[in-house]
Amino acid sequence: MKTVYRAEAIGSLLRPTYLWDARRSLRSKAITPAQFKMVEDRAVDEAIALQEAAGLDVVTDGEVRRISFIGPLSDVISGLEPMPVNRRWHEGDKLVEFRMGLAVTAKVRRRRSLVTE
Repeated sequence: MKTVYRAEAIGSLLRPTYLWDARRSLRSKAITPAQFKMVEDRAVDEAIALQEAAGLDVVTDGEVRRISFIGPLSDVISGLEPMPVNRRWHEGDKLVEFRMGLAVTAKVRRRRSLVTE
């Protein structure tokens, strides 16, 4: 009997340096959201190609678009605000501070679809 091994990636892939740089540029308004989206799309394409080249049965976007665990949800709804708790986080080779956690501050409403894009 032939043994079949299944392989898939679970969790995030490491983000490329150019994506970290673009994220900082977006935060400082040096690039537009549309320009950042093009950089993200490139990183997703590369993540998928890497997994396909490795022969994985199931491929993902590598979670390269995700900034935080709840980011995909909080990006598409309104009515949430960051809680005043700062945490330190490694972003590439730098340590940055960000606000952790969200609080409901208004009626929660959908701004756009979570999955359409």
